[in-house]
Amino acid sequence: MKEQFRLLAEVQDIDIKINKLRVNITRSPKKIEKLEAEHNALGKKIEFEQIKIDELEKERATHELDLQESDARAAKSKENLMSIKSNKEYKASLKEIAAIEKANRELEDVILSSMGKSDKANSALAEMKQELSVRKDEFEKEKKRIEKDARRDEKELAAVLGQRNKMIEKVDRDLKRKYDQTQKRLGMLAVARVENGVCHGCHMNIPPQMYNEIQRLDSVRLCPNCQRIMYYNKEE
Repeated sequence: MKEQFRLLAEVQDIDIKINKLRVNITRSPKKIEKLEAEHNALGKKIEFEQIKIDELEKERATHELDLQESDARAAKSKENLMSIKSNKEYKASLKEIAAIEKANRELEDVILSSMGKSDKANSALAEMKQELSVRKDEFEKEKKRIEKDARRDEKELAAVLGQRNKMIEKVDRDLKRKYDQTQKRLGMLAVARVENGVCHGCHMNIPPQMYNEIQRLDSVRLCPNCQRIMYYNKEE
């Protein structure tokens, strides 16, 4: 039985490694998806910033057109001043010109403010594009690293599975069945080493009599606390 327990403990070590490799392989696509999401999020941010700039430019162009038209009206009104005979009409025309010029100054302020916003937005956009370029290189490198690690893990998994298949054939059928049942109930750690009367699965003391029986290595015994298969190696 000693050899059987030793084999079973080695099978468990392999199973733990297999589980770890499978988890790593499963996580690889999710890691890449997360990287892509972060990369695409910055791309979307750049798109929104560009839309914002386009809207500012369109708004400014509209204001500039309004200013040109208003300047033209003011110039026309000034030309007409020379032909006005009535003092009343002359004063009214001066008042109209003053109102137009005031509106023009306000439009100029709006245009200057819009230009400032555009400059600020374009500066932010340039920084985002630079960041995107840097992140793209980092993303490609990290993606390749993850894919390389996944291929390595898949290759190692195939080798370890082959190793397990050969080893499990040497384990007694009843012991293997007990191992499989325990593993389904308790997870990967189905076999627990016992040392100095302590189960290393649950770290609890076992009865002295049971500890003496385990050391004989003549039958399968379960920990009374965690129900794992207890394994004792007198050479340890």
